[in-house]
Amino acid sequence: MGCLAVVSTGRRVPNPRAAARYARTMARRSRECSRRQRGSRRHARSAAALARTHARMACVRRDAMHKLTANLARNHATVVVEHLAVANLLRSAAPDPIRSARHHLRNGGEPRPASTGRSRTPPWRSFRRQLTYKCRWYGSTLVVADTFYPSSKTCSACGWRKPSLSLSQRLFVCEKPRVSAGVDRDDNSSLNLRALATSLGTGSGPGTCPSNGRTRGERRGRSPATGGAPR
Repeated sequence: MGCLAVVSTGRRVPNPRAAARYARTMARRSRECSRRQRGSRRHARSAAALARTHARMACVRRDAMHKLTANLARNHATVVVEHLAVANLLRSAAPDPIRSARHHLRNGGEPRPASTGRSRTPPWRSFRRQLTYKCRWYGSTLVVADTFYPSSKTCSACGWRKPSLSLSQRLFVCEKPRVSAGVDRDDNSSLNLRALATSLGTGSGPGTCPSNGRTRGERRGRSPATGGAPR
């Protein structure tokens, strides 16, 4: 994943890439731990070093998430996020029939589907939870867009909606003659989410806490539990 978040102002928050940064260290310490005899002192030291590396990676991810959510809640009067189905993002792709036919299957087992590479998706549930209470701290408004809100399929300039847009298409191109320039998929989605906040009357520009210090709370779209209409 290239960036952790894309803001409607055009700012892109880089991904800390903790797994890539500590990949060589993890591989070296994992090999060292596996070669030690279980129950020995050297195995205990290697296991402790491996655990420290895991803890360091978790701290890097947690630090980046807290800095991002605090910056959004503190410097913007309204923050708009989407209610994404994280389980679908982590779902594996369908197996390739040509590739599977060339590989030998042990014990006549079924071919395992190829991974899509999204298993290292950041913890978006923690992101949403942190935004919820930090917006209450700083007096901002959190707007949660519906799961089926077409933020990526709608043109932010004219409102034309594309019937289908696969995840591999990172450039949104409007088919109307007046608006033909392509825009990045994430930038287009962020502009549509900002327009959603404007239509709800909450605004989306930068702001500070209210002078009276009261909490504006969280405005939700469709509830994932009840499936009701946006309020």
